[in-house]
Amino acid sequence: MSKLSKNERKERLGIVLDLYAEGNNVTQSTMKMCEKLGIKYNETMGRYYRKQLQKLGVTQNVKRLEDTEEFKKAQTFKKDSGRDFYIITWGQSQTKVFMPYWENLIAFKDYLNAGLHVIAGRYRNPTSLEASARTKGEEFWDSNITPYLDANRQELTKKLLVLSDVKVQPTAKTPLSGMSSFVGECSAILGHPSIHLEPLPVLEGESEKVIQTTGACTVPNYTDTKAGKWAEEHHEYGFVLVEIDGDQFNIRQIQADENGTFYDLDLKVENGKVFKHGESLPLSIFGDLHYGISHCEESVRVAEEISKKLNVQEVAVHDVFDGFTINPHEANNPFAQLNLESYTLAGEIEATKDKIRDLATKFKHVYSVNSNHNDFLDRWLISNDWRKNRHKKEYLDLVRLKADNPDDTKGVFHLLVDEMGLANVTTLGHSESHKIRGWEIAMHYDRGASGSRGSINQFKNLGIKSIGGHGHTPKRAGNAIMVGTLTKKRIGYNKGLSPWVNGIVLVYPNGKAHHIHIINGKYTTRDI
Repeated sequence: MSKLSKNERKERLGIVLDLYAEGNNVTQSTMKMCEKLGIKYNETMGRYYRKQLQKLGVTQNVKRLEDTEEFKKAQTFKKDSGRDFYIITWGQSQTKVFMPYWENLIAFKDYLNAGLHVIAGRYRNPTSLEASARTKGEEFWDSNITPYLDANRQELTKKLLVLSDVKVQPTAKTPLSGMSSFVGECSAILGHPSIHLEPLPVLEGESEKVIQTTGACTVPNYTDTKAGKWAEEHHEYGFVLVEIDGDQFNIRQIQADENGTFYDLDLKVENGKVFKHGESLPLSIFGDLHYGISHCEESVRVAEEISKKLNVQEVAVHDVFDGFTINPHEANNPFAQLNLESYTLAGEIEATKDKIRDLATKFKHVYSVNSNHNDFLDRWLISNDWRKNRHKKEYLDLVRLKADNPDDTKGVFHLLVDEMGLANVTTLGHSESHKIRGWEIAMHYDRGASGSRGSINQFKNLGIKSIGGHGHTPKRAGNAIMVGTLTKKRIGYNKGLSPWVNGIVLVYPNGKAHHIHIINGKYTTRDI
C-alpha cells in the first residue's frame, strides 16, 4: 500500500466506500474493488481498509436499515384500495426530502385524492453529512416520508405491479436491466432516482407492457466517487402517476424542475397549489407516422386532439412518409407487390404532402425530421432502373429534382416538402441540429456514431437532451427519449412478439418532457 500515490489511494478508498454503501461488508467491498481493478486481494489489504473505514466512522454504531421499525412497517405497507389515482416515487434513506417539491406532491395527491407510495430507497453514503443520523434511536427516513414508506410489492391492477420490494442501487446506470423476469404479464414500476422506461414485447392482441422508474422525492446524497457523481447528475425529482380505468390504466412519468414545480397535461403544481395553467406547450413529438396504409387513424386523431387541447405550438413528425409502394424490403416479394398494384407512388407522395398541409393548418410550426423511411425515395432512385419498374414517370421526375439540387443533404422527400412553400413547415436534415426548450429534436435515432445503427444507449451518452423516433417503442434512458408510434400496432414486419406502443411526447414550458401513451384511443381519465 505504501507504494501507491495519494490519488491511487483515494481512488481505491472511494471504490471501497461505494461498494460498502451498496450493502457489502468491508471484506466483500475490498475483494470486489480488487476484482474491478485487476489486483490481487490479501488479508493485509483487508485490514487496511477496515481501519480506514473505522477512522471515517463508517463502520461504527451502524444499525442495519432492514432492522429498523420504519422498514419493518414499510414491508407490510398496503395500497389504499378503491383509489382512481396512485402516485409512486422513491425516497433515499438518511436523506432529506426536497421540500418545495414535496409540498407540491402532497398538494397533487390531495387534489386527485390519490394513494401515495414512497418506495424505500436504501443507500449508505459514508461521506455524507446525513450519515450522523445512523446512530441508534434516530429516524432512518425523513419523517415526511415514513407515513407513505413502501417496501412491499403492490398490485395496483391485475396488469400493473409496484416492485417496492426490489432493491436497486441508486447508482445503477441501467436500473431496468433484467427486470422483465420479475413482472410476468404485467407492467411494472420500480423505485429509482433516475428516469428510465422500457417497453416489453407482447403477442398480438395482448395488452401493452412497460417497465419504468419513478424519480425521487429526496435530495441528491451520494458519495464523491465516479459512480456517485454519475448518480447525482442523473437524479430527478419525479414520480409515476397511475390512473385506474376499470381493468385498464393510464401511466405517466412526471418530473419537477429545480424549483419543485411540475406539469401534468393541463395542470400545473407550484408553491403547494394545483391549478389549470392555461399556458401554451412548446412542443409535441409525434410517434412515427408512416402516413398511408400503415398509419393508425385513431392514434393520429388522438395525438392531434391532445396537442390542440393543450395549445401546443410546434409539432415534430418522424417517418411522415412510409414508402410502402417502393419499400426495398418487399421489392422481391411477389405477393407483397401483388397487394400494392392498386397503389401508385405519386398517390402516396400526394397523400403524405396533404397530411403535412393539414398539420400546418393546425399548428404554429411543423418540423419533418429526416428519417429512414423518408430515405426510401433516395434508395429507390439509386438502386432501380426506371425502364424496369412501374413508377416510370415518378422516377424520372424525382431524378430531375435530385439532379437540380446536387448539394442537397436532406433527401428527395424533403425536397418535395420544401417545394410546397409552406412558411411554417421546416425540414430537418440528418446532420442538422434544432433545439426546443433544450431538447435536440433533429435526430431520428436511426443513425448512430460513425455510420453505426442508432440505439438509445448511444444517444443517452451524448451529454445533451434529445428526443428521437425510429423504434416505434416508447423508451427513456435519462435525457434520451424515444417516442412511440402512430402506426397500426401490426404492419407486417413486426410479426410475433412486438413492443410497439402508440403515443407522443410532450415538452412543457419548464423544459420537462414525458411520454403520453395512447392505449385503445385513451390517454387519461381526467377531463382536460
